[in-house]
Amino acid sequence: MNLKIIDFLISFGAGALIAFGTSQILPDSWSPLVLMVAGGITGMFLSLPLMIILVPPFGAFEVMIALHLIAMPAGMIGAMLIGVAPDYCVAVSGASWGVVVWGIIVYFNRRYGVGRVEQVIE
Repeated sequence: MNLKIIDFLISFGAGALIAFGTSQILPDSWSPLVLMVAGGITGMFLSLPLMIILVPPFGAFEVMIALHLIAMPAGMIGAMLIGVAPDYCVAVSGASWGVVVWGIIVYFNRRYGVGRVEQVIE
C-alpha cells in the first residue's frame, strides 16, 4: 500500500484541525503572550486523539513525526489569531503550516534516501 499521499493529508488536515480547535477552546480575553504558550500546550493535547485514531491504520512513522512537528506551532498560530482573523483563516494558516512540515519531511526523505534499497542481499 502506497502511503505517500497520507503524509500530505495528515499534515494538511492535522494543521487545520489543531489550529481551529485551539482557537475555539481558548478565550480571547488573554494576552497574546499567554495565548501563544497556552496555544502550544493545547495543540500538543489536541494532537493526542489524532495520534490514537491515525496510528493503527497508517503506521507510527507516517503519523507521529508529522503530528509532533505540527502540533505546537499550529496551536500557537491558532491561539495568536483569536479575535484577529475569521475562523477559516485560522484553519488555512494551520493547514499551511502542515503543508510546510510535509514539504520538509519530503525534502529530507529524498535528500537522505529514506526508503531506498542500495544493495540486494542474495
